[in-house]
Amino acid sequence: MKKLWLAFFFILCFAVPAFAGPLTIAINDKAIVKGPYITLGEIANISGEEPERIEQLAGLRLGNAPSPGGTAVLTQELLGMRLNATGADFNGVVWQTARNVTITTASQVVNGQYLTDMARQAVFGKLAEVNGELTITPAVIPADVPVPLGTVQVVASIPGGVRFTGFTTAYATIFVDGQRYSSVPVRLEVKLYQQVVVAARAISGREVLTSDSIRLERADTGHLAAGYITDSNQAIGLASRRLIMQGTVITSQLLDKPVLITRGSAVTIIARMGDIEVTVNGQALQDGAKDQLIRVQNIASRRIIAARVVDNSTVLVGTYNGK
Repeated sequence: MKKLWLAFFFILCFAVPAFAGPLTIAINDKAIVKGPYITLGEIANISGEEPERIEQLAGLRLGNAPSPGGTAVLTQELLGMRLNATGADFNGVVWQTARNVTITTASQVVNGQYLTDMARQAVFGKLAEVNGELTITPAVIPADVPVPLGTVQVVASIPGGVRFTGFTTAYATIFVDGQRYSSVPVRLEVKLYQQVVVAARAISGREVLTSDSIRLERADTGHLAAGYITDSNQAIGLASRRLIMQGTVITSQLLDKPVLITRGSAVTIIARMGDIEVTVNGQALQDGAKDQLIRVQNIASRRIIAARVVDNSTVLVGTYNGK
């Protein structure tokens, strides 16, 4: 029944003599459409003396177009089915058609290198405040992307943040005429090189660092432990907690404030109350660095109290402002 109906449809549509109607629809054997739909006006030449009806017929949708740059073939049978599905009135129309219609969707190409460049710009934007030398290398350049005709805009984002180990994935989202069309992942290897403090020689435990014991060296910070130091002044004057071998990257975890007061040493204990200051002799009961609280003993009263280290011979018990 289906084949009989289709045969009857084409007898009505395509076998009408040229003088039978005021409109002629000539289906082309090849056509380029804009998409996302196939319209009759894009695959046929419609002529006659009824402009309003011609406009109406030209806008008939005959299904989805191939993807941009793609091609599809409509047979006479399939074309007849789609024309019938529109419900349009084809009375008095003269048809001229080929057996098959090859349809190609017009497209433009977004270059894969351009997508990569936009992803790299997104990384630079994220790290604009970071000091150092950045290198950004794509794991692979993505393939070119065919997109519909229109105004193209590419916006790159990094939802997972920038990583200095492994790969950072940026997403280059393509918009055509303001509408989101596709999102392409771009994998990037991001490295940050900085000048970091390293041991210029072996540094013994509890040794106070000087300008002679350290140097700056370029390093890939993605492979360094947290707490690495980029300013020599932040390390000079601090003491090593343990032996540090030559060439070791110095981190804040390896350093401590130098001991100013050693256990058993004599100290001056200062107590302040407003404008009144009282000093007594004392003895340190433990080592202490600047601003560290240590236990000290008042020599006169034998009382043990906590005091903050001021310098190598003075500790401060506390202050009282009268409030």
